[in-house]
Amino acid sequence: GVGINTNNRAADAPAELRPFVATLLDLTGRRYEPTELLVGILQRMEARLSQSATAPDRLVAEADAMCLQRGKVLTVRQGERTITGLCLGIGCDGSLMLQTPRGTQSIRSGTVSRG
Repeated sequence: GVGINTNNRAADAPAELRPFVATLLDLTGRRYEPTELLVGILQRMEARLSQSATAPDRLVAEADAMCLQRGKVLTVRQGERTITGLCLGIGCDGSLMLQTPRGTQSIRSGTVSRG
């Protein structure tokens, strides 16, 4: 799922969450009409899905270039299995690449957290 903090402020979040929260209102200084925002997001997603069919290598390269987790230690939960390693970025197939004590692992699903 996707959650977007739109017309609220990080300052209104519980104190323990404030360091981790960003809102569109705080970042841009303007309010958004939710339906217009959703339509815009869906249009961008449609364009990206089309790009995945016509230029998948370019799409993966862009995702890798934007990977904010590169160089961070991540933990991935896959049911009962837990994998921890250093994020190397996004692989050529779109998977998350982690350097672990067992070597480089390609992660295609799971719940990711730092540390």
